[in-house]
Amino acid sequence: MTKSEFLDELCRALRFCPSAEEVQRTVNFYAEAIDDRMEDGMSEEEAVAAMGSVEDIVRELKSTWQKEEDSAPAGESVRPGKVTRVFSPDSVSRIEVFDTSGSIDILPSPDGQIHIEYTASDTWRYDITGESVVTVRRVKNGEWGKTLTLGLFGRDFTVPIPNFNGAFKELYLRLLLPASGGPAVNVNSVSGDVECRNVSPAQLYVKLASGDVTLAYARMEGKLSVITVSGDVDLTEVSAPEAAVSTVSGGVDIEDLNAAELDLKTVSGDIDAGAIAATRRLTAGSVSGDIDLALTVPCERLGIDSVSGDVELALPGSDTLYTLTTKTNTGDVEISGHRCAGPNQVRVKTMSGDITVSFG
Repeated sequence: MTKSEFLDELCRALRFCPSAEEVQRTVNFYAEAIDDRMEDGMSEEEAVAAMGSVEDIVRELKSTWQKEEDSAPAGESVRPGKVTRVFSPDSVSRIEVFDTSGSIDILPSPDGQIHIEYTASDTWRYDITGESVVTVRRVKNGEWGKTLTLGLFGRDFTVPIPNFNGAFKELYLRLLLPASGGPAVNVNSVSGDVECRNVSPAQLYVKLASGDVTLAYARMEGKLSVITVSGDVDLTEVSAPEAAVSTVSGGVDIEDLNAAELDLKTVSGDIDAGAIAATRRLTAGSVSGDIDLALTVPCERLGIDSVSGDVELALPGSDTLYTLTTKTNTGDVEISGHRCAGPNQVRVKTMSGDITVSFG
C-alpha cells in the first residue's frame, strides 16, 4: 500500500469524528511517521506497513478519546459523534435552543452542573455560544465536504471524504440541569420532540411545529408555556405559578398539575386533565375537541368555551362553593347539583356540545 492510499483509507475511517481539525492532526501524524521511516531507509510500502492496520489505529483512537472524556475536568469534552459542554449553574441564567428537528431531552444533571450534550454528524452540529445567556443553535456542519486538503511538507495533499449522511441517523440534544435551581429554558424547534423530567428550571418555554412535548415530575419557579401545532402534550406531576398549553390538532393529556393560573387551548385536539389544582384562574378552550377537567381544589374563576366538543367538569366540594353558569345552543346540560351563589365563579359555554358538571 502506498502512502497516499494509506492516508486516504485512514481519512475515510475517521468519518465518525465530528471535528475536521482532529482528522487533520491524525493524518498529519501518520504522514510524518511514514516519512521518518522512509528517511531511515525503509521503502514506502515498508513504512506504511510499519504503521499497522487502519482498523487498529481507529480502534485505539476511539479508546483514547473515550478515556479522555471520562477523566476530563469541567469544560468541553469531545468523543466520536458526541460533544459535551459543561457550565456552572451560578453563571447561566437562561438557555435558548433553536433547532429544526431531532429530539431534545431536559434531564437531571449527574453532578449539579449544567451539561449541554449533543450528537454531531457530517451534515449537522450545534453551535453553543454565550455565558449568562447560552444559545444552542443547530447549524450546517461546514467542516465536512467532498474532499479534505492537508498541508504536508510544503505541498497540498487532498484526500476525498465521502458524504456519510447515514453515519448518525438521528441527532439529539440533551440539557442536563440541576435537580433544583436550574436556569430558564426556551426551546424553539420545528419537528423534534421535547421531553423534560425530574428537573426544576426557573421557567420553561417550548414552541414546536409538529413535535410532541412530555413533562414529568418537573417544578418550575416561573411560568410554564407550551405551544405546538400538531404535536401532543403530556404533563404528569408538574407545578408552576402560571402555566399555559396551546395546540392546534394535538391532544392535551394532564395528570396532577399545580398552577395558580392555568390556560389550556386546542382547536381539534381533546383536553383531558385530571387532578388539577388551579386556585386563582383556569381557562380551557376548544373548537371541535372534547374537554374533560377534574379539579382537586376550588378555582376562583373558571371559564370553559367549546364550539362542537363535549365538556365534562368535575368540581371538588359541594355545589354551594360555586356560582355556576352554563350555556349551549343544541347540546344537553346535566348538572349533579344546584346552581348556587358560591364565591367561586364557574362558566361553561358550548355551541353544539353537551355539558356535564358534577360536584363532590
